[in-house]
Amino acid sequence: MNTYSVMRMDTAKVKSLIKDTRDKKEKMRYSFAYGLKIVSTVLFCMIVVLLFTALFGPDNSIVGVITVIAVMVFEKADLGIKANHAALTLIASFLILAVGPQLASKVSPGADLVINLICIITLLILSCHNIIMSNHSTIILGYLLLMGYDVTGDAYLKRIAGLLFGGIIVAAVFYHKHYKIIYRRSFKDLFKEFNLGTLRTQWQLKMALGISLSLFLAEILHFSRPIWVGIACMSLLQPFTHDLTFRACRRAPFVIIGSIAFGVVYYFLPDTFIPFIGIFGGLVLGLCSSYKWQSAFNCFGAISIVVPQFGLINAILFRIINNLFGTLFSIAFDKLFTLCINLVNVIKIKVLANAT
Repeated sequence: MNTYSVMRMDTAKVKSLIKDTRDKKEKMRYSFAYGLKIVSTVLFCMIVVLLFTALFGPDNSIVGVITVIAVMVFEKADLGIKANHAALTLIASFLILAVGPQLASKVSPGADLVINLICIITLLILSCHNIIMSNHSTIILGYLLLMGYDVTGDAYLKRIAGLLFGGIIVAAVFYHKHYKIIYRRSFKDLFKEFNLGTLRTQWQLKMALGISLSLFLAEILHFSRPIWVGIACMSLLQPFTHDLTFRACRRAPFVIIGSIAFGVVYYFLPDTFIPFIGIFGGLVLGLCSSYKWQSAFNCFGAISIVVPQFGLINAILFRIINNLFGTLFSIAFDKLFTLCINLVNVIKIKVLANAT
């Protein structure tokens, strides 16, 4: 296997390959390819973000982050429909990202609950038809990140332009990588197959309702950085309950570990190196294949952004509290949603039995 092939593999597979290889030279070559993959990925991300910052202003650097994540994901993942339809669907999804978070930020908590619910369920239908691909972790994450970086006036117009530009880039990369794959399913089939009797639709509804309600509660309870609650719910509300349980047992404790570790590094690090903590977290994150350590090192980038606004101690506390709340809410909401679905199924069976 050549260096490029190793670089194309995901982190878990590369680690497994390195671990299972007996030949020392091969192990060193695979390790070198793995390190090169991480460094090149970080450099690529930095270049794209800097490009978007130069084109659309520093307030819209987050658009570059969303675009580069989407490019890396949709280069490999597909939407389960015809490639040309899927490419247009991705552009449509980016346009929803341009409108939804901005509109939700301008209305009351009750109204933004409705807006978020409509936008998130639409994004899930458009981009998450094949739930195995876990595309929600890209598109819905983008929606939530944009909520946390609100802009107005000229900066918002540049954001619309940036998201349209980003959507076109993602769609072009997607089409180039997937146009040879033949699907009979078209864009309209995504909505035709929206059926509350299927596990896919039930999960899409659970995800949309769960995230929207968590954001609503975080706002009315006056949480600082409510998007952290929403992101926790997005990460935990998986299609299968056993996945939620697995992640919930790891997210909260390792967010605490990651937040405290950030505080220690921040406190002892010289001031000249503090701006690079987020990049360091990103590099280490690239080495992590397990959910628990991903949860821990995600804290480095997240907290470093808000320290200037909240201060070190408050930023760490908010990160921990919001994730604990999001975890507990996700567990409770999943149980309640499952109970409601089971109740509806029982009622259906009784109605059908009486009808016969």
